[in-house]
This record gives sequence, structure tokens and C-alpha cells, in this order.
Amino acid sequence: MGDSWVPEYIAQILTPPEGFPYTDSGFAYRGQSDIRWERKAGILREENMDILRNEREAVREIISIHPEDFRDDTTMFDRLARIQHFGMPTRLLDITLNPLAALFFASEADNNTSDEHDGLVECYPRRFSYFDDVLVSVKSNIANLSAYEKEQLAGSGSDLDNAVSRLLSFVRMEHPECDAETVKRWMRGRAFVMPKRNNRRLVAQAGAFLLFGLPPGGYDAYRYMYQIAVPKERKSSIRRDLDQLGVNETTLFVELERTAAGIKERYRKPISATTL
Repeated sequence: MGDSWVPEYIAQILTPPEGFPYTDSGFAYRGQSDIRWERKAGILREENMDILRNEREAVREIISIHPEDFRDDTTMFDRLARIQHFGMPTRLLDITLNPLAALFFASEADNNTSDEHDGLVECYPRRFSYFDDVLVSVKSNIANLSAYEKEQLAGSGSDLDNAVSRLLSFVRMEHPECDAETVKRWMRGRAFVMPKRNNRRLVAQAGAFLLFGLPPGGYDAYRYMYQIAVPKERKSSIRRDLDQLGVNETTLFVELERTAAGIKERYRKPISATTL
């Protein structure tokens, strides 16, 4: 492992750029295998615009079909986190408190194309809200609004007031003390959120979320961060080294089917012509 890239990465993690603010509280991380990808929650990406327009209906439909899975969820954020876990695009973007987990995701190879790209790890100061904070409730409950009501939130005058009143009605189910001015204050921008770690994958990945409200105004969660590019030519060796450190498919994805897939890949050997 003398030529391993992982120690270089760890050094960059432990030594933020000179003058970088908010280092005392530690960092959260996001790893993505293609440096070109936008930093957006799944439902806000171009290919999912139809789902965004029907966000309220999509959320209600999945809950109505599988109510038992959502039985213990008391807030809209809880429901979005569970929906995200099962692969449906939401207002949440996965992040982690474990820099090696972020590197694992950034070093995933694209097996479907020869046009491989560098990966990326982003490092954010930990400025977390918690799952039951009012600002989390405001941003999450935007998912309860119709497409027209969300358009009204971007407007002014009576249209804005009507949409704020509608959003407030949902927020007050979780925070009865909330008022319209609080909704207006927190409905925009992004927030780091520490969820209930109520499933094994969140625990294994030291998972947290970025929660997206309306387009940002004022404080922006991306204002302070730094990036580490993950060389595309080192991805396979990074994965081998991470496996030696106990960071792999079986430790990060604890569901049986993912564990089985990871073990299968570990023991699979290429079939040579002499064995045919």
C-alpha cells in the first residue's frame, strides 16, 4: 500500500485550506462518483421535474400503499427520510459524518461506459439542525403543497400570504407555536439535518441529510465548503485499500441483498480462457 492514495486523502481531510472557517465543530461529507454532477436533491434534478410537479401526490401515494412502513413516523421529515431510503427522489441529499464512507461513494467506477470521470468529496462544516427543529419542519412540509401553491410561495402579496398560510397549517401539526413570519424565514435555502438513525443503513454510513427548501436566500449551506477531487485512475485501488480498512459494500449496506452482492464481488474471479 506504499503508493496508496488514501493517506493523501486523509491528510487533506485533516488539514482544511488555510483560513477556512468553522473548523472547530468538525465536518460532514458528501461523495459522488462523477465530479460533474450537480449538488441537488434528487427531486430537483432535471430528469425528475415531473415528479417535482406532482410531489404532493407522489408522497401521499407511497404512504397510502405502504402505511405500516410509515406508522412510527411523526413528522414530514421522517417520512421523506424513509422514502429516500427506499430510492424515491425527495428533497433530501445524502451526506455522511464518515470521510471514508464519502470516499467509498466517490470512488465508485462507472462500469457502463469507458468515459470515466474523477470523483468528488465535498467537506462542509457541521452546522446541523435536528429532525424535530421548526426550520426542518418548514422546509420538509413544502412537499405537502401543490405545484400551484409552491409557485405562490415564490410570489408576493395575497398569493404569497395564501401559500404561507397553507404551509403553516401543515407545520403547526408538528409545531403548534409556529407563525407565518417563521415560515417565511425558513422556507428558503438548504439545511444540514441530523435525522433519527432509525434504520441500520443510516447507522452504518453515519448518515445525515441536506434538506432543500425553496431556492436559497440569505445563508446558503454551500457557502462554506471545500472539495477534494478523486482521481479516476485511482478508483479501483482506492476501493481495495478501503476494503482493507473495513469500508466496503458489506459494512456500508447492511441489508441482506447488498451484503450478498458485496461478498459475491469480493470472491468472484475473472474466468480465463484456460478454464473454459
